[in-house]
Parts: sequence; C-alpha cells; structure tokens
Amino acid sequence: MARIRTVKPEFWTDEKVVSVSFPARLLFIGLWNYADDAGNLEYSPVQLKMRILPADAIEVIPLIEELKATVLLREYSVNNKNYLNIPNFLKHQKINNPSGPRVPPPPLPEPSEFNPLEGKGMEGNGEDTPPEVKQPETDEVYIQNVKDYHNNLPEETTDEWKRNYGDVVNVDAALFAATTWLIENPRNRKKNIRRFYGNWLRNQFTRATQPRPNGNA
Repeated sequence: MARIRTVKPEFWTDEKVVSVSFPARLLFIGLWNYADDAGNLEYSPVQLKMRILPADAIEVIPLIEELKATVLLREYSVNNKNYLNIPNFLKHQKINNPSGPRVPPPPLPEPSEFNPLEGKGMEGNGEDTPPEVKQPETDEVYIQNVKDYHNNLPEETTDEWKRNYGDVVNVDAALFAATTWLIENPRNRKKNIRRFYGNWLRNQFTRATQPRPNGNA
C-alpha cells in the first residue's frame, strides 16, 4: 500500500539529486511512496513503471541505475529475490505509527563496501569505554564486533527501546540504519555501541515529534 511521504526543501538542491536526470528524480520521489517504513521495497521494474510512470514512454531500469550510481538507491538480494533500499530514508521521513517491514531488510554491509571518508559528525559521541566492545586494532575486527553486537542485542534492551520510542520510530529499522552507519564509518568508531544506539533512537524520535518550522506538527 502506498504511503504519504515528505519532500523537504533541501531535496531540490542536494548535489546527488541534481546530478541525476529529471525522470530519475521523479522516480526517486515515487519510490518513497511504495517503500515500507524502513525504506525498502521490492525491485520490480514492471510494477514500478505502472505505479509511478504509467503514462510516460520511458524505461525504469536505466533510471534506477542512475540512482544507484549516486548511492541514492541500493540494490540487494535476499533468497535470490532483488529489493531496493533507500539510504537515509528514516533521517528524512517523519513516520507516525510505523508499521512492520513488508520486505526483508538488506544484509549488513561487508567490510569492502564501506567508505571511511564518509559520515563525520553523526549522532553519538561515545567518549566512555564500557566493557561491551573493546577498541580493536583493525577496521575488519571492529566491523565484525559491531555485527556481532547488533545480532546479539538482548531482547530486554530492544523491548525497552520499543516501549520508549516505538510509537513513532521503527526501532528495528533504526537500529539497522545505525549499525550500517557504524560499519560504513569504522574510523569514526564508537566505543560504547549501546549508548550510540540509544542516542540514534532518541534523535530519530526527536526529529519525528518536533514541530515543523512553520509551527505544524
């Protein structure tokens, strides 16, 4: 089912957005309507064509390739079926009463996929060093530690976050996004991953509940 989504003013001057063709920009906005509340959707060129560009003599696949080339979209596969992920979807969309995932989430990135020069200045400071995750010597060890931490989060911890934030934040999707950021930015590593997760969820909650600049919620 399609959902109402938000287009922020800065979208129109974003460097990645303006680098793709006009039809690709229009398709990109349309994808938001059909993505689930975690920013994922099934990759079906025929369905996307009929839903977003039904009256236009244009092929969808080249547009998707444009968006993938600028990392506005990511393609992934689960059980031999292809899906699309919209990076930073939760950062830019205010989602009330988030629903569960409609498609499988993307697998966590492999170490070869990260760009250590991206992502400075994100949420969470992590100055203290708890016993949870020790400072590793290599990026590869750190990334594996992050994956293990994410995959073995205590259920009582995630339940507590869902009680605190789950009314307006898709906690599972937000934790996946936070983990992906950690993996893609190992040189901005966080010593206290649990605190980083908590800060990330709190910031997502604040963005979703704070009034808009014009005074509307």
